[in-house]
Amino acid sequence: MWKIVVGALCLSLLQIASLSAQSCFDDVNRCLPDFRNRYFDIDHFWFGTPFTLCPGLPLCINTNTNLQSVVSRVIWSTDVSTQQAAVFNMQPLNVTFEQPARRYYACDTWFDVPATSSVTVDPLGPTVFSQANAFYRPHVTWTPRTPQTLYTVVVVDISYMFLHGVYVNCPDGSWENGQAVMPWLGPSVPYLVNSPYTFMVFEQYSTISLQVAQQAVEETQAEGANPPLSVFQVSSLLQRLSAYVNPAIQFSVIMEMYSDPYGASRLTDFLNMLDLCPFFYSQLDAFHSAVRAMRIPDPKWSPPAFSLSQIEINAHLTSLTINVKVQYDTEDYTSTACCKKFTITRGSHFVSALDSRPVRAAMTRLVPRVSLDPIFFDALGGGRSSIAGNIYTLLMVDVTPALSSTGTGAKLTTHWLVTNIFGSDLETGTQVAPYFAPSPSNEYSPSAYMFLLFNQPNIVDPATLRSICPNGFERCELQVADLIQAWGLGDIVGVNWFQAKFDDFSLKQQYTALGRPEEMVCTGREGYAFPCEAAERTTYCSAIGQFGLSSCLLIGLLPVLVILLNQFKTA
Repeated sequence: MWKIVVGALCLSLLQIASLSAQSCFDDVNRCLPDFRNRYFDIDHFWFGTPFTLCPGLPLCINTNTNLQSVVSRVIWSTDVSTQQAAVFNMQPLNVTFEQPARRYYACDTWFDVPATSSVTVDPLGPTVFSQANAFYRPHVTWTPRTPQTLYTVVVVDISYMFLHGVYVNCPDGSWENGQAVMPWLGPSVPYLVNSPYTFMVFEQYSTISLQVAQQAVEETQAEGANPPLSVFQVSSLLQRLSAYVNPAIQFSVIMEMYSDPYGASRLTDFLNMLDLCPFFYSQLDAFHSAVRAMRIPDPKWSPPAFSLSQIEINAHLTSLTINVKVQYDTEDYTSTACCKKFTITRGSHFVSALDSRPVRAAMTRLVPRVSLDPIFFDALGGGRSSIAGNIYTLLMVDVTPALSSTGTGAKLTTHWLVTNIFGSDLETGTQVAPYFAPSPSNEYSPSAYMFLLFNQPNIVDPATLRSICPNGFERCELQVADLIQAWGLGDIVGVNWFQAKFDDFSLKQQYTALGRPEEMVCTGREGYAFPCEAAERTTYCSAIGQFGLSSCLLIGLLPVLVILLNQFKTA
């Protein structure tokens, strides 16, 4: 689901971007007014007038709410005349991306990124780039005043004021042969909104020593160090290099970048900031359908107007604070279903709502390992200490009925229910309904199983669930809204799910665990006979038949032959 949106749709948008960008470069004078106006627009980007809609999360941070346009944040000033002077001679900059097809691992699953060739950033926007499509350093070119003129290139995520690259002493209208003070860092959008990555080219008066440039960058970074989000002020860097660099922007382009699983993996593994994966899970159509069907009271969705993107995406759940990471492990396993032996090879499966591939039900037959990891790490939200004093309820349900067109209000089967969990330690909780392995019965369509983690304001008495589950808690069919009301549960703070497909294990479950008659489940399946001993005799007879006997006649005659042989010996 997500792969289609971020992969195929973003690729089509990139192709549109190349066509639009090329038309702008063919007639620059026609583009200039609209091109420069983008830098003064206070309504398009989230740090402008839309900031009033910003969800109350640690990363919805605007370092200076007075600076609502790109140019104001570049020069760090609200003075209009200073802003106009900074872009007076500014021309469109050519930024082109190329990359081979590749795979990356994020949010506990694999993603395939198609190859892209000569995708140019549109100077007029509003194309949105996926971070996965901006992995490699782009080609950055411009028309120099003379071939010998040197330039400085600075790349900044203007929304959060993160520095993403600095090159000095760039000749021949390209940064290819310039000196890297800070090489292209690549994308890492911290939140689920568009971030304007701004490429800026400044003309140099003279050559800058690499040591001087590095010192200027380090001092600027140190000046803006203000955890959790440090600010890199371009104006401060230019001031430190004022003896070498003209502060007026000569060439520039704004590339809008949207968050995706690739960017999320960088934030988690490389920058050690946060884990956006649960937010992506909550954007999927399946989750929105499930929330509606389960009649979750007052879900905390992000404001629609805040998702300023050309890509049609769903709102995400802003109440999420925990990534429910689920891992299934199985050893080699052999059993029989409907008189047929089957084997499962040992292995592990990591649950990810972004993984559209169903897993064999047998892989999920054992209780999984569940870890409750904070979305916001220490620098942003306190890490594990932020959830240490909280109480949670973990519910696992078969949401397949909720995903149907008539699923609203449907009762869902409970597969696991643990309440009164203190902090991140699941072992502290009270297991109300024991784990029951997924057992899909439809051979042609997988079933979906969802883990929901609820904030729990108070300790609950599990016995109060008897009014909802009078016949026992195991595999209780309930409406999730009734459970929330009965226990006074709070917001959904974690979510994950997977799909399981029918296999021999789930076939066996139908008559060993779900109460269906074996003959009803197995009749008509190849090799089945009731009881299974009959099937084994049939198989043995068939093997003998290969040697000239086409039936079980020999099996029936064997006892008679033995008796006759004994009588012959006696005689």
